[in-house]
Amino acid sequence: MRTRKWRQALSLATAAMLILGSLTACGGNNAQVNETTKTPQNTTAPAQGSNQDTATTTASAEEPRQSVSIMSLTFNGNPVPDDNALVTTLEDLTNYDIEFTWILDADYNDKISTMIAGQTLPEITLLKNIDANAILNCRAGAFWDLTDYLDDYEYLSQTNESRLQNTAIDGRTYGIPRSRDLSRYAVVYRQDWLDNLGLKPAATFEEYENILRAFTFDDPDQNGQNDTYGLVSTSASTGFDTIALFFGAPNGWGEDASGNLVPAFMTDEYLQSMRWLRELYAEGILNPDFVTLPNSGAKDAFKAQQSGVYLGDEASAFNDHFIKQGINATVTATAAFDTPAGRVAPSSDGYSGILAISKAAVKTEEDLKRCLTFLDRTNSPDAQNLFNQCGLEGIDWEVKADGTVAKIGDGLTTYGGHDGFNQIMTNVVDLGYKTAPKNEVAAQQNAAKLENINYSINNPGKPLLKSSATYTSVGAQLDQLISDGRIQFIVGELDEAGWQNLIADWKKQGGENVMKEINEAYKLTK
Repeated sequence: MRTRKWRQALSLATAAMLILGSLTACGGNNAQVNETTKTPQNTTAPAQGSNQDTATTTASAEEPRQSVSIMSLTFNGNPVPDDNALVTTLEDLTNYDIEFTWILDADYNDKISTMIAGQTLPEITLLKNIDANAILNCRAGAFWDLTDYLDDYEYLSQTNESRLQNTAIDGRTYGIPRSRDLSRYAVVYRQDWLDNLGLKPAATFEEYENILRAFTFDDPDQNGQNDTYGLVSTSASTGFDTIALFFGAPNGWGEDASGNLVPAFMTDEYLQSMRWLRELYAEGILNPDFVTLPNSGAKDAFKAQQSGVYLGDEASAFNDHFIKQGINATVTATAAFDTPAGRVAPSSDGYSGILAISKAAVKTEEDLKRCLTFLDRTNSPDAQNLFNQCGLEGIDWEVKADGTVAKIGDGLTTYGGHDGFNQIMTNVVDLGYKTAPKNEVAAQQNAAKLENINYSINNPGKPLLKSSATYTSVGAQLDQLISDGRIQFIVGELDEAGWQNLIADWKKQGGENVMKEINEAYKLTK
């Protein structure tokens, strides 16, 4: 096992908070990875231990009805109406009258900018992206700083620390993250190819290498042709950065011996991973067209039966594809294997936008707490079931004997052809009922992702890039410089001295300033 100086390991509490992100539209398969052992409840009784001095997290019969306004998006232009049973049920659960403002997804960011300028935002606003405009507006005071308030709320206080770090601006929290899966990583194989060659899923890096070679040279599909590759990649950095973890490189950015953040590509471990990839390329194990392959190329190659190993969250989708196409193929998904760096897996961002509270619409701390109480109550078990299932129990879904949820019919009786309702859910905790995995491959995928959160390596620099003025200005050019250099090295057009010269050029062209600005922001998070 390597020294963990690069690794910002997730705490055990973080590992317990994996939440599978919801689908952008209701009615699809939303099987969740269970990260807790809590029994799903269907109750709105006050939770024990909540801080009732500053926040009432559960509605009571005696409490006067509150109100809240919120802006969210619609994809199809047919948002759920105010009198829909989903909305009225949510209002009853939270004891809030909800005034929705719906904006088409395609127009959303422009509309927000206009409303911020005119100070006409509703009280709560979905910020789809934490981009340069969002950062500037938060710094300028357009939205409340929530950092010192969340601990007062039963559910919001449990927001995963990694998600808070990944959404922070200058080390402060300006919105509640819309939680998504913190681990999307699994090692996916063509199980029938392994069977044909008498192999098993890799338990070690050496076994992984052997599988890559066998899938390239030993005719795994038994068609008598030399038409498969052990490793299919694209020119995008994602796959290469994951492989760099195997050699002990940080995930994007990591601390050096002095405690300063440096980019992964400046480390010796990253260079080792490129040497290994260069060898695979020379041997013909890495697809020669990776330089020009589009981002979907690795997935497409697996579907086209040109490769049998994939690193990512696609096992179930691959299985569905083969079934739909009538292809006699079996798929399996496993957790991380032992590498020179131990068991490692890249951590995902864990969020998709935030729900922020407008200072123009919410003038007082009392009203701020009113809005936070509403957001807290939307994380109750009943509210989560309402959001995650996009329907009502007994009408759209029912609980089976094993405690999982099954649809009644198409599960859309209440929702109909509307959309947008679940776009305001944050799922900061995972207390609702779960949908059972639809088959064994989906169950394997969920289990692998759940286990891999124990090995996940966070990228402490990624959220801080938002705070770097230099990166905002020239980041795309700097990234392209490194990407081009990595490709040239792997295909043998650049030697190690040339790689070091390229890093020096990166520093001169703005990289040095990026590192300075990143570390200035990093100090604010400690």
